[in-house]
Amino acid sequence: MKWSSAMLNFFPLLVFGYKIIFPQHEMQLPNYLPRDSILYTITFIIYAPTAMYSLLYCTNVVKFLIQIFSAYMILIVPLLRDELCLFAKIPARQYRCSNELRQLPQNLGHAYRSLQLLDKLLSLTTGPLLPLMHSIFGHLAISAGYQIIMAGVGGDSKRTALFLAMFGMVVVWISVISVAAKLQKESVKCILSWKTGVQIHWRSGKDRKYMAKFRKSCKPLYIGYLGYLRITPMTVLKFVQGVVRGTFRSVLAMRKSS
Repeated sequence: MKWSSAMLNFFPLLVFGYKIIFPQHEMQLPNYLPRDSILYTITFIIYAPTAMYSLLYCTNVVKFLIQIFSAYMILIVPLLRDELCLFAKIPARQYRCSNELRQLPQNLGHAYRSLQLLDKLLSLTTGPLLPLMHSIFGHLAISAGYQIIMAGVGGDSKRTALFLAMFGMVVVWISVISVAAKLQKESVKCILSWKTGVQIHWRSGKDRKYMAKFRKSCKPLYIGYLGYLRITPMTVLKFVQGVVRGTFRSVLAMRKSS
């Protein structure tokens, strides 16, 4: 945990380093202007602090999201998989809650409703940032793919370093959404267990009837933003498909224009 926290604290400085190492790179906006002109000086004075703030802000947002969702997944996924899911075997549970949680369907209902409220609160507070970051990392992946197809990686050390930085950030984001998709997967499995395992777990007809009605009112938990993005296992596949499709479209468009 200490090493992961140290890496996350070093991450904004690592991403910001390319501005110091490659100040004359074509990616820097002032380099498109004559260096001896007044316009270059004015643009550099405005661009430098703005770019610094924007880059550090975005990287700190990514760090914040990774920390929040890591803690959320560590707490919620084991609870769904080992405690609320009726498929879980009691001797195999690593962190056991009270046995009364699984003995009464009302307790399962209260626990799952609490998780739904927590999930909705997380979606309202951090959800608006997810579509933005998802789009940014998608464009980074397309840029990295376009660069390796058109120019290659070897030869220019600056181009190689830029490609490795973009590729590393894309791998980090794919890992994040892959882990986040487990919440929706475990939640669906938990709700399904209330349908197929209810006959074995509860002998009382009243308990089975209560659980059948409650199960129909439950929706799977997920990480995302309502109406814009819902991270599921298909989200990872669509992200990779979109990157591949966008990369080849960019290559075809540039070849036609040239």
